[in-house]
Amino acid sequence: MVLKGRPKTFDNYDALEKAQKIFWEKGFEGTSMCELVSGMGISRQSLYNTFGNKHDLFIRCLEYYIHESSKKFRDLLTTDSISAKEKLNQIIEMVIDNYTCPESKGCFASFAIQEMAQKDPEVKRLLDGKFERSYKQIHEFFDQSLNSGKIASQLSAKELANLFDSILMSVTSLCKLSNRDDQIRSLFGIFLKQIKFS
Repeated sequence: MVLKGRPKTFDNYDALEKAQKIFWEKGFEGTSMCELVSGMGISRQSLYNTFGNKHDLFIRCLEYYIHESSKKFRDLLTTDSISAKEKLNQIIEMVIDNYTCPESKGCFASFAIQEMAQKDPEVKRLLDGKFERSYKQIHEFFDQSLNSGKIASQLSAKELANLFDSILMSVTSLCKLSNRDDQIRSLFGIFLKQIKFS
């Protein structure tokens, strides 16, 4: 089950972020309990008491990442205070900023897909849920925007959602390679050419 909010105490939240950073850098298989205990700054017993075993901790990290990374995306799509054009532009700017900044490590969820999804049913279930929800939100946004006349396109809502979702997925891999910032920006520029805003 995806977390409803941050862990109860700041210490738990801080330790969870540290664990996520270690998993992100070394991978699940490459991370030892000793590295987690040292990196999180807690005792082995505290780790077990609070988070469970290494797999339980990884799941908690993934749940937390999914909750936090989805929140701003969801809030932008559902707000009534800005236009469809502003929503889409802000989402694109947010993604570009996240994935072209020098310290970008990509997407923790995409990293989990590559390492864990095919061999860990619980990880796959969480990731399937995350990407199904985000796709549904994207499709609903384009469907409502087309039906209300806020945007016009030769593509259907489903086609726009498929294209946009595919670009988002591509970007999470492209950002791990060198000199791909212009390509990432270009992909979104090509997408925007498929839409006219009212």
